Amino acid sequence: MEIIDRGTGKTVVTSSLNLSIAGVEQMFRHKNLIQTMNRIENHLLPTPPGVSPIPGHPVPSAGKSDRVDAADFDNSKHFTGFDTENDGTDFVFVHGLNINGDEARGVQAGIFKRLFWSGSRAHFWGITWYGWDSQPQSASVSVLVPPNIIIMFDMHTMPDYS
Repeated sequence: MEIIDRGTGKTVVTSSLNLSIAGVEQMFRHKNLIQTMNRIENHLLPTPPGVSPIPGHPVPSAGKSDRVDAADFDNSKHFTGFDTENDGTDFVFVHGLNINGDEARGVQAGIFKRLFWSGSRAHFWGITWYGWDSQPQSASVSVLVPPNIIIMFDMHTMPDYS
């Protein structure tokens, strides 16, 4: 915006509005442990000690790729600008049982928005893990909880492969 004095033709005030519009997922980091476990099961990564596949329960290659560094984001300039406003603390959100990769994205975005609008300026990390192993396509709850719990503990003991 510019205000010009008509009498002199000189600019009196100049102001700009820096605006970037992007989806909420461009505002927080995401780590997808589902893809990491899938690569371990398919021998694309070394198997960490204490982690072993559960027979009959393969981990799918599901969910979005990791968004950890600015280069991982579709709109890295938007993320970088937003990330500089954080207060240096971290908030890690790990979704619950019976939530697949797509549902986790929605839950993570919802939690991030609630925290942001309540005043939190922490770096938000959404962690996705494979916790819907035995969930039938027609039901909203998992029938067998033990495989999901074993997978959760396997993912907890994994080294960082990022």
